[in-house]
Formats: sequence, C-alpha cells, structure tokens
Amino acid sequence: MRHSPEFRDHVIEGLARDLNLGRHGFVGVPTAIKLMLRDEMWKERVLPRTGETIAFDRFDTFVKASPPKGLGSDLAMVKRICADDPEAIDLIDRVTQKHVGRPVIKKDNVHSYDRPAGNTSQRALRKLRADRPDLHAQVLAKALSPHAAMVEAGFRRKTATVPVDDPDKVASFLAKHFDAAEIRKIVDLAIQLHEGNRR
Repeated sequence: MRHSPEFRDHVIEGLARDLNLGRHGFVGVPTAIKLMLRDEMWKERVLPRTGETIAFDRFDTFVKASPPKGLGSDLAMVKRICADDPEAIDLIDRVTQKHVGRPVIKKDNVHSYDRPAGNTSQRALRKLRADRPDLHAQVLAKALSPHAAMVEAGFRRKTATVPVDDPDKVASFLAKHFDAAEIRKIVDLAIQLHEGNRR
C-alpha cells in the first residue's frame, strides 16, 4: 500500500522524535519501523514544509541522517529497540542485507551491512528465511522463538544450563532429559573420565 507523502513524513517525523527523545520507553518504535519498512517510506518522500524531495538508497544512511531528512539515530540502536519484535528485526535485516557481488565497504574497511554474528536473532531469522520459510513464518507469528526454530530445523543443537554445585538439580536435569539407559551411560562415562583425570 502506498501512503501519501504527508503520511510518510508524519510517520518518519514521529519515529525520529521518539528515537531522539526516548518517548514512552520506545514502545511504539518497532510498530513504526515495521510500517515504514513494509511500505519503503524511507526511500523517498517530500517534506511538506519545503517541498524538498528527500531520497535515500541505503537504509543505514537514512537512519543516520539528521531530522527532518532521516532519523538522527544509528542502526545498532534501532536494532536494540526492536530486539523483541521478530518481524521488525527481520524487516531491518532484509533492507540491510548485503547483496552478493555488491559489497558495501566504508573507508575504515568495515562493512556497513555485515552479516549478523554469533547466535543473534537476526542471524537466525536470516537462516530460517533462506532455508526454512515455514519455521521463519512461525517465528514472525511469535509461535516459536528464533532459537527454538533453529533447534527444530537442526541448525542449532539443543542446549541447557544446570547449576554444577547442586547434585540434586543435576540429577533432576538428567531425569527430565534422558531415559534410564542414557543416564547409566552418562554416569559410566563420567566415572571413566573422572578416574582418567586422577591418574
């Protein structure tokens, strides 16, 4: 849906204000980001007060540009504010994803559209979007967390944390996650390793 230039400017102006003033704890920012990205409002608009046409070809440049042209913020901050909204993070990733054969390199040799690192939600969403669109859709619908979807897809191993200073909790953890034969095998291996380390 194409919104009027006035509406696009209204959304972007309000978003810039909320980002720079921290209004309402940034509650409305992810919603505004999604609306703006879905309709590509950031790419081109006319400033109603001056009639000037504002155009950007890169989202990070738009985010950094001072109001009223841009948001006067930075991409890392926008991502942090949207971290709990999988759809917002996914849309940000789509618009900032580096295209094959068109690397974007700054003067300090840092890619502005670097691949997300580690086990971030953004990295998970990108992998699911490419290889498991069914699970990607479930994450966007908030039926699954990005991590749970990655585990279900087999892209990550299932892990858990247990306090090692409480044998009762370790035993409860083993009983919950393993059957009797697996527990016996774990205990036998643990004893063998313990005795081997003592030699």
